[in-house]
Amino acid sequence: MRHTDTLSVLDDGAVDIRQEVVIVVRPVPETSGLHEPDESSTNPIGAVREAAQDAVASAVGLFSYTAQTAAKLAQDTATSAMNATLDVVVPKVSGAILSRLDLTQIVVDNVDVNKIAAAVNLEPIIDRVPITDIADYVIAEIDLPEVIRGSTGGIADQVMQAVRFKAISSDQSLARIVDRILVWRDGRSLKTEK
Repeated sequence: MRHTDTLSVLDDGAVDIRQEVVIVVRPVPETSGLHEPDESSTNPIGAVREAAQDAVASAVGLFSYTAQTAAKLAQDTATSAMNATLDVVVPKVSGAILSRLDLTQIVVDNVDVNKIAAAVNLEPIIDRVPITDIADYVIAEIDLPEVIRGSTGGIADQVMQAVRFKAISSDQSLARIVDRILVWRDGRSLKTEK
């Protein structure tokens, strides 16, 4: 006799059992006259003995199978109950323990941040940073075009003023040279208004 079973624990904790029992019997010997009949075919007591042995073997096999199935069912039920209990208890207990710990201080005391930083490959992180978007945001926030216009405008004003003063100075120098060459008797006034 052969027994097979399928045990599975469902989501709600119930146990689903599917069983199959296969009874295997010995084939009946042929009585073609070539073989001598065995004891069970000619002796009724032998047949009864054989049937009793088969019945006892079947009963023992069935009992063994039932015991194994019951043990498996008890184990699966206990495992399911234990898992359900742990699913409720572990998060509450771990939450209570973690709420009493200063995890930041534990990390500061026990973790070598420099060692972690040295092991970090920054290239993938930098590749993910939107540099162009950040630059556009900074330029918009500080109004860079206006800053450039203001600074170049101020520089241009200073350059123009310096050129004007140089032109005035050059004009005065040239007037002195001309006055010396032409020798103005009364002289002329070279004063300019600023």
